[in-house]
Amino acid sequence: MNRKLEAVLGTSVKPHVALIQDWDARWALDASSGPSNCNKKYVETCHAHYRPFWEAGVPVDVIESTAPSMGTA
Repeated sequence: MNRKLEAVLGTSVKPHVALIQDWDARWALDASSGPSNCNKKYVETCHAHYRPFWEAGVPVDVIESTAPSMGTA
């Protein structure tokens, strides 16, 4: 194994960004119909918010909307 990597092997990076997953909101959008909801795509919107952080190498937690508050830094 590369000796340079041994120092970080088994460590982790704590994310400073969280994307909140809300199943109720997703199901409500999926179940609703009409012109006001035709362009609302929950999963694609979540990916669009996540992608810039991922591309910049910023770690992101995806948490449930019902998860306890983690507070702010």
